[in-house]
Amino acid sequence: MSAADETVPLTAWVSSDTETQDERHLRELAALGLCNRCPIRQACLDYALAEEPLNIWGGMTAAQRRDLLLDRRRAASAKPVEPARIPVTELDLRVLRALAGHRSQQMVARAAGMDVTRTNWHRSRLVTFLRLDPRTATRMDLLRAGLGAGLLDGGVFVLVDRRRLIAAVPSRQASVARSRGVQLVLPGLERFLNGSSTGRASVSVMPQRSTGLLAA
Repeated sequence: MSAADETVPLTAWVSSDTETQDERHLRELAALGLCNRCPIRQACLDYALAEEPLNIWGGMTAAQRRDLLLDRRRAASAKPVEPARIPVTELDLRVLRALAGHRSQQMVARAAGMDVTRTNWHRSRLVTFLRLDPRTATRMDLLRAGLGAGLLDGGVFVLVDRRRLIAAVPSRQASVARSRGVQLVLPGLERFLNGSSTGRASVSVMPQRSTGLLAA
């Protein structure tokens, strides 16, 4: 018999293949009534959800626990997964502070203590971190987002734009590479074209490895 109610047998929480539907219904009502008064009901349910697929645990039948697990899985799959954020480094913050006080790429790079290429790379990282669209986000969009995320001090001086300046500056190397074809560089060609050399531009020819066959 149950310690909480002598009229309820210990087998009330265990399902049986031989019981009728009415017997099962009465058994479950008795067991669930005691579960609802149990002080460790939640702990019992948490254990059963992970370990026990059968019988009554934590105030729920096996079918009720299966439904609960399915509902939790549906809710978890429906929740949008946020992309992992890249970590913001001190160099990123240095570029962001420099960008607040300057507009031109050269001045931003000088204030950040880097070259232009490196500075623009950090600007692109910040655009990604703050989840801005690199195709449309402006310098002011980036600064406002940085202020909102706490990456910039609220009292920092911001030089306001008079026109739209793109936040993530496209790589010049990539644009140049797309516009140029394959180039052949000849040693001494530049001096020859500039008239500083009176002779022909020398062309280096790599010797070919012998195949061991003589031409007829």
